Amino acid sequence: MRKLLVVMLVGALVACVTPYGPRGLAGGYAELQLAENVWQVSFQGNGYTSRELVQTYLLRRCAELAAAAGQPYFRIVTGDEESRTSAIVLPGQSSGSATVVGDSVYWQGRSTPSTVVPVQKHGSNVVIELLAERPTDGLVYEAGVILRNFGGASP
Repeated sequence: MRKLLVVMLVGALVACVTPYGPRGLAGGYAELQLAENVWQVSFQGNGYTSRELVQTYLLRRCAELAAAAGQPYFRIVTGDEESRTSAIVLPGQSSGSATVVGDSVYWQGRSTPSTVVPVQKHGSNVVIELLAERPTDGLVYEAGVILRNFGGASP
């Protein structure tokens, strides 16, 4: 019975992956324009969003900003990742029966301990520069390619 409960809980939690969209209670992206063609972009996942999906969503948002500005390319100037670990505690259970004999109460039963489930929350922050032309040096991303390949990315 306990294994079934854990399997059902894990199944329900998998359905809670951060959706792609502006930051809300379940995570999402945020951006801040720092200069004409420079943006700070971040994506924060919830405890059920993989690091890879956070990176995919972050690149997608960067490509959307470049395309909206009419710039076909962008490069990441700086970036960092963060991971925080927390825990969900599934309470234990007790069951049994009590018998009253005279002035005494006798209890017979069993208990199961609580279960601790670790949860990691991944996030990523970058500063990007939007580019009208492809430079000859450094790693440069093409917004159109990213939007075609990852535009419909989902868990």
